[in-house]
Amino acid sequence: MSAIGILIFFTVLSLYPNFSYFGEANIRVEDGDRLGFLWVRAFCNITYNPFIYTFSWLTGNGYYSGSFLFISKPTYYFSGTAPRIKHRTPEDLQQEAIEYAVYRERTINILFNFILFLVIGLVGIQDLYLSIIVGATSFSLGGLTGALAVFLPTLAIMAYIKLRSGEGVLVRTWNLLVEKYEEPRELDKF
Repeated sequence: MSAIGILIFFTVLSLYPNFSYFGEANIRVEDGDRLGFLWVRAFCNITYNPFIYTFSWLTGNGYYSGSFLFISKPTYYFSGTAPRIKHRTPEDLQQEAIEYAVYRERTINILFNFILFLVIGLVGIQDLYLSIIVGATSFSLGGLTGALAVFLPTLAIMAYIKLRSGEGVLVRTWNLLVEKYEEPRELDKF
């Protein structure tokens, strides 16, 4: 059950730029038509968060640099009785190009992360969840270097605590909370 919760958190986090990826795009409009659709050539450079896009990093696609062609959606507004087409700004087209490139990576990584989180839960090393969450959120502050610089010491601390006490931080915290909850209930019975 915890794997599903972590997966939902990571899926929501993957929707936000600068938390799940850093990207930039240069665009060139190739062609347009009367309906407002634009053929856009995009040249993108994207660095993915290694904890949210784990499969991408394992397969060597953690950093994307390339070009592709896509069809931009027009924006309509109404003036009078007929709708008019308003073409998108270059900034909108750049953001759309980055989202298009990220979407392709997001779908496969959600499935991979679910399997990874399920295995972590089944093996019983739930403290790895905490280390991954800390590493993933620190990506927005320091990029790839910052995420790894925070993840590795956190992982070492979690492993040290588990080896010293025999149970992990999350299990220990859970047991402490259950004890504190159970004591007042036992007193109420008397």
